Amino acid sequence: MEIKVQCPCGTRYAFDVEPVYDRMPVRVNCPGCGADGTDLANEVIRQKLAAVAPVPVLQETPAPGGPAPRVEKSQQPTSTGPASEATFCPRHPKNPATETCRVCGKPICGECMEQFGYVCSTYCRKRAEQTGMDLPVYGKQRAVIEARVAWVGALIWRAAVFLVVVLVGAWIWYTFFGSHPRVIYSEKLPHGDRARFYQFLVPNQVLSIKANQMTLFDLAEQRQLWSVALNSGIPAPVPLNPARGDIEEPARLYPEPHVIATMNDLWILFPGHLVQYDRHTGNSKQEIPLNPPFFGMAQSDSGMTVISSDESGRETITRIAFSNGTVQTVPIESGAAVASPSQSQPQPPTTALSTNSADYATLAKLANAAQARERTSWGDKFVPDGANVVQMKVDLIERKTITHQAMKAQKKSMVEDNLTAGQSMEASEQMINDLRREQTGGVEEEDASRYQVTLRRGPASTAPDWTGEVIGSPAFFALKTRDVLVAGNSIHVFDKNNKNLWTASLTYSIPPHYSEDFATEADPPCVESGNNLYVFDRGMLTRFDAATGQVHWRLTSVGISQVQPDGQGCLYVTSTTASPDTIQFSQQFNLSSKVNPVILKVDATTGRVLWRNEGIGDKCFLSGKFIYAARAAENPMITPGENPVLYFDLDRLSPSDGHVMWDYSQSRHPVQIEVQENQILLHFPGELQVLKFFSL
Repeated sequence: MEIKVQCPCGTRYAFDVEPVYDRMPVRVNCPGCGADGTDLANEVIRQKLAAVAPVPVLQETPAPGGPAPRVEKSQQPTSTGPASEATFCPRHPKNPATETCRVCGKPICGECMEQFGYVCSTYCRKRAEQTGMDLPVYGKQRAVIEARVAWVGALIWRAAVFLVVVLVGAWIWYTFFGSHPRVIYSEKLPHGDRARFYQFLVPNQVLSIKANQMTLFDLAEQRQLWSVALNSGIPAPVPLNPARGDIEEPARLYPEPHVIATMNDLWILFPGHLVQYDRHTGNSKQEIPLNPPFFGMAQSDSGMTVISSDESGRETITRIAFSNGTVQTVPIESGAAVASPSQSQPQPPTTALSTNSADYATLAKLANAAQARERTSWGDKFVPDGANVVQMKVDLIERKTITHQAMKAQKKSMVEDNLTAGQSMEASEQMINDLRREQTGGVEEEDASRYQVTLRRGPASTAPDWTGEVIGSPAFFALKTRDVLVAGNSIHVFDKNNKNLWTASLTYSIPPHYSEDFATEADPPCVESGNNLYVFDRGMLTRFDAATGQVHWRLTSVGISQVQPDGQGCLYVTSTTASPDTIQFSQQFNLSSKVNPVILKVDATTGRVLWRNEGIGDKCFLSGKFIYAARAAENPMITPGENPVLYFDLDRLSPSDGHVMWDYSQSRHPVQIEVQENQILLHFPGELQVLKFFSL
């Protein structure tokens, strides 16, 4: 309530106060003369309260037959009952009172309670605090609401700060520690124990096979699940004695077993036999003998096909079903039934030289080598293809070789002139090239012979044989839905019924090791993905339409060794930085042109290179969303007689731009690398390491 008082001295002053029992709760003095103004303030309070007092209403008693007379009746509630009382708030006369002050008992309304709570004024609140009165909290009071909002805001702020600190800490830990590989398992191997093989079965499970023992180890629980004795057919290595000067034997002297893991079984191919083991206990279920020679094995979802020989030396096909472990062995029909060449005797050998060759001594040497070849038939090659086997018979029709210059023209010897320090490298390069030219004649021989190739499928297939002529050494590769025959610069694509779908030309021939003695490869130079066929030769990667043979794009890259689709529309290509000149001048030595390995990410639809990482590794491992590059080499700058300095680098690459996310280095070479998503198995001479890192 606002009180305005005028002192007899003429000073006017005003203040707000809440009356107690219609009077001033405290004394008040004039700010001008200091006189007591309490009585004047009480008079003002009385006048204001009287102004809001209820107005009496007159009600008359009506005359007989007329209206009832009016009688004065107060609007204040009567004592007839609680329902007839109507109390209003003194501060807000228009608002009915809903409570009373817990200190002075004065009526208060909802608006007063929003401001003061269960008291009528700040004065009563202070009196309650002084007397220790326990006042209840009114939930709708503005101060309470503001305090609650402030508390919630402070809580949110603290939570946000805590969350930011946690996120920053987690980022620091992940960036510098968690995302980098750490050794979760390590096993020291006896010195000289080379006949060991390790493989991931599932995440956190490693299968270990050595000459006489097989063990399954759980990495998460750090315990051995089971271990059984083996009769693998792999000879146990003789322990090395450094005192006698024993050296490590190459790992290739000890054949690696081939392991196929199904839901309940392990099928392991050892030299001379195939063994089925229970995956959960390691117990042997059955052993299938396989007589040498061993030609190959193919795996499908339902089983596997093994090509070997029986006791009489005849080739056989052994089909094993994964579901029940049943084995079926059938002989392969003799190759005599395969069509013979169109000419019973090969044509006289022909040797052609490129026009820029004038080395008659080299010409005579090549001609004599060609005449010395008497073999006209290379027998049969057997290629596993799912449940069937493709039998490839190759016969020579006409022998022909083409030689071309493999070195640049010889220059005048720099040794005859006075050399400067700046010319020493060029002179050394010239001397090395002159030495090579003396050894090889500076020319390279290319097989351009005519061969007749016959393809036969069996035993379950009824497809007719295919016979045709090719130029150059043929190589056959069985893919998932199509098969590929490559010879020279030509490629022939077949369906699984021996139908030649299309034939196309390559820019270069495929890398030489694919065509040596017409051998087939487990990692072929052609990759099937969807309705596309990707084929790489010595200097080009080509995308063909697998159904029609139409060329969609070509990518120039010399030295491609591997193409891996990622299942998301991209290819990871392992290649080199060599130029096309290195194909034409394959024997030329160039000190100034260093060839480095390179890994490319290529858009499979357009052939556009998305990124390239040079010098990072010559091996690329793709597992799930993880990409790794590995490189093992030795430092060439060593003093003769000293041990070579070895180094090994394993890098994780970012799929988005190819940058190195982390690097793991060792001063030794691994003999085996296994990758399973974020777990890496490294088998070093003398130690096994399993690495793991966290990934988002």
